[in-house]
Amino acid sequence: MSGSWPGPEASLSDGNPASRRVVPDAVTPNPRQIRRARRRNRRLATGTAIALVLLVALAVVGFDLQPASASAGYKADAETSLADIQSFWSSTMPDAYGRKYTPIPSDRVYPYSASNPPPACGGRGHTPYSEVAGNAFYCDQGDFIAYDEQKLIPQMRQQFGDFAVGLVLAHEMGHAVQARARVRLDTSVYVELQADCFAGAWAQHVAKGDGTSLRLSEDDLDHALAGFLELRDPSGVDGGGSTFRVALWLSAG
Repeated sequence: MSGSWPGPEASLSDGNPASRRVVPDAVTPNPRQIRRARRRNRRLATGTAIALVLLVALAVVGFDLQPASASAGYKADAETSLADIQSFWSSTMPDAYGRKYTPIPSDRVYPYSASNPPPACGGRGHTPYSEVAGNAFYCDQGDFIAYDEQKLIPQMRQQFGDFAVGLVLAHEMGHAVQARARVRLDTSVYVELQADCFAGAWAQHVAKGDGTSLRLSEDDLDHALAGFLELRDPSGVDGGGSTFRVALWLSAG
């Protein structure tokens, strides 16, 4: 599994202590409670990943906003963001990994809804919408990306702006890059952090206006950060270690 936002295969909270529950052997978990916990962890994971991307770009890399970006701001729908993300990796991946980036074709990009659920990842048929509502994910087994156009995209756009949506998609495309670069990491924490770093690299590309018509403003960054503050677990999804791990990851390479 390559990672998700979170998807049917896994959650960004996989491996995080705060997302685990210790259940005595004699206790049978209530399926309804499990589903609620999973939905809650998925919402928290969305906020966490947004914060990680911003930490990558702001605290460590730093955004160099072009004058045109400051006034225009980020305005793009999901399809436009995905096209720019894939264009970025087409030009970046050969230098970074010595491999050509093969884009995900449009017929393997699935905006889904209750009436049009996404394909099953690693199986036949479709994944029930109730299992992936409010999510986005990359499926390495089918090499496709899917996102909830009914709930996730409209809500994020309304509350936090188009740039937050772009970050979600850039994170998921980060898993597609990992698959193409044949990256093998020991734990899901590192898998997700690297996908966050990849999303931050794309965001920096937009901020600089480097080969893209998209623009980024300070307001876009503020709104995306507000999304994290709104969605995060007050006690920290991973026990407060996210910031430390981002800095450690980047300082190591």
